[in-house]
Amino acid sequence: MFPNPAESAVTIEVELEQSMNVGIRIYDAVGRLVFEDERVQNGISKHQITIDHLSPGLYTVQLKTGKLVMNKRLIKK
Repeated sequence: MFPNPAESAVTIEVELEQSMNVGIRIYDAVGRLVFEDERVQNGISKHQITIDHLSPGLYTVQLKTGKLVMNKRLIKK
C-alpha cells in the first residue's frame, strides 16, 4: 500500500498465485465502513483508490483474499 500517508489516492498492490476474490474495505477511526470493493483477481493487480473525499485522520485498510485477512493502517493527510 502506497503512499502512506496519502492525500488524494492510495494504491494497493496484490500478488496472487491463482484466481480468487479480493475484498478491500476501509474503516474510519470509529469502525464505520467508508469504502468497499470486491472482485475476482489473478496474478499481480493494483487497486488505486480515491480517498480525497475522506477527512484527514487514521483509517484501517482490510484486504481479504480467500482465507487470509490483512489489516493495515492508513494515514489520510
